[in-house]
Amino acid sequence: MFAKITTGSLAAGLINYMDNVKEKDARILIAKGLCAVSHEAICASFEIQASRNHSISEKMLHISLAFSENDGHRTKSDEFMTAFALDYLKRMGWDKTQLIIIRHDDHEHMALNVIGDDGKPLDLKFYKTRSQRTCFKMTKEYGLYFAKDKKNVNRSALKGKDKLKYEIADTAMPLLGKCKSLAEFREALAKKGITTTIVPTRDGKGLGIVYTISDKKFSIGGAKCDQSLKFSALE
Repeated sequence: MFAKITTGSLAAGLINYMDNVKEKDARILIAKGLCAVSHEAICASFEIQASRNHSISEKMLHISLAFSENDGHRTKSDEFMTAFALDYLKRMGWDKTQLIIIRHDDHEHMALNVIGDDGKPLDLKFYKTRSQRTCFKMTKEYGLYFAKDKKNVNRSALKGKDKLKYEIADTAMPLLGKCKSLAEFREALAKKGITTTIVPTRDGKGLGIVYTISDKKFSIGGAKCDQSLKFSALE
């Protein structure tokens, strides 16, 4: 399971997209703190609460939760999808605000008011890192599917660079659910014999991360090790 999060201003387009019954077989799972009799009523409800605070311009969160096809026996249940989404929001500290959850077949969308019920903005500090950590924990705790290329590979059959690559991944990925910052993540890896180096990307437009097992003289870029271990994901 993974979450994609975007922020933006209040817009009818988002609600129209989320609640498109004709094209996306959408249905509302839960609507909290707002009137859901129509798209216009939903947007008006969001706007009323957002008007309580003018300190920020982007007052809506859009979160898409996607699940593996291997979890289809779980995600077909509206009760599971609703409970899972609400648990995710509670762990992120985003449960005390207006929200609507709409499912599209095997995934679900959530629209949240960034202005909480108390009139204060939700905590969005490092939200991508916190979300990634939360998704990792919940996938594990709920017994959901982990990607085959990491979970089902026979480690004992690996040799050479492939063995070292998985050694780094198996050491680093569990830390995503424990460390609260990139610095803490790098420090924890160093204690396990894996050093990290932040380097410019080839195009010079961003940064990357390189993992090194010093005593074995092996290094690998984050993206080549696992997508969750590349610098942009960690950041």
